[in-house]
Amino acid sequence: MRLTKFWQMAAVASVAAFGSASVAQQGFVQNQAHFRAALDHTSTSPSFILITVVNGSSGARRTGCTMAGFLLHAIATEEGIDRTEYHGAMLPDVATRVKDEALASKDHVYTFHKAEALAAVPTDDRNFNRACKIIYGGLPAYMQDRSGQISPGWPLGTEPKP
Repeated sequence: MRLTKFWQMAAVASVAAFGSASVAQQGFVQNQAHFRAALDHTSTSPSFILITVVNGSSGARRTGCTMAGFLLHAIATEEGIDRTEYHGAMLPDVATRVKDEALASKDHVYTFHKAEALAAVPTDDRNFNRACKIIYGGLPAYMQDRSGQISPGWPLGTEPKP
């Protein structure tokens, strides 16, 4: 009985350690075409991007994967664009400006000073680790809208045009 309890505790500890392990690879930058396509993608199956977020006040950095829309929202928040002005769907001119700002960073490093902007772009969600592993493998990643499963590639019918 004690041996079984030991292995149960060991299993829980190893899952906890694996789940919190960072999959960040120093110096890796996501394929720019995949990054751009993820930002352009607006279906209900969100695409993932690999970014580094810098806290402009403390200098603290975190690298990880997040949904592309989260980055766009964080940039809009940092610029002071009120979300109630666009109710989840930015006006075309605002969306273009925010997307252009996201694409301006070729190393995919973004500095935010506002706490709301920093909170809007999670990169440490354990569920997103699979997306990072896919991206580090050179493929794009997305979340299936019904199952929530993270998969390589693009949602059906949303593949970027060359």
